[in-house]
Amino acid sequence: MKKLIGIIVSIIIVGGVLLLVSSNGIINLGSTKYYVKTVSKYKDITSENSGGYNTYEYKINGYDKDGNEKLITFITSKILKVDRYLKVYVKGEKTKSYEEVEIKELPDKVKEIYKLN
Repeated sequence: MKKLIGIIVSIIIVGGVLLLVSSNGIINLGSTKYYVKTVSKYKDITSENSGGYNTYEYKINGYDKDGNEKLITFITSKILKVDRYLKVYVKGEKTKSYEEVEIKELPDKVKEIYKLN
């Protein structure tokens, strides 16, 4: 019986860790969230050393939940659709990840900046 409980607890722990990793939980630990509105301006930084993958660099002003502005630089493998909103996770000067969000998910201060109220 103790073995069975040990196995079940181990499965729960491993499942929890996998869930954190798969949802970018560990990657984004200690990051600050900024919100950006995508633009059409980007730099194609694809090189011969990229292994055949396209690489694009965006530099966009982003805002944290309190409305504080920061120039966010991040790289993506696709050209982003214009006028979409992203939540960008930044730690120091490094962008960890990003995800598209709906307008209703933006903090009130960010909505005010983008005149969405």
